[in-house]
Amino acid sequence: MSFAGHVFDMIARMKANQRRKRRPFDRNVDVSASKMRPLILEPAKEDELHAIRQKMELQRRSERKTELIVLIISIVVLVLAGWWLL
Repeated sequence: MSFAGHVFDMIARMKANQRRKRRPFDRNVDVSASKMRPLILEPAKEDELHAIRQKMELQRRSERKTELIVLIISIVVLVLAGWWLL
């Protein structure tokens, strides 16, 4: 391939890459409530909300316990390391 052939090939590849990059973002996406499942749009009932809140509270307590245990272990390790270095 001569020099001109290489240049034309490079230009063609650059144009193809630009088209490929642009294509997914140029299309219009139309999302409306009528296309969504009705279950997503229905409000939750009181008993479901209560169950969700209870589950969240239990998860928060569990996370707090874990964080506290890690904090206590870290403090003990630091104190022991400081005492050992003295």
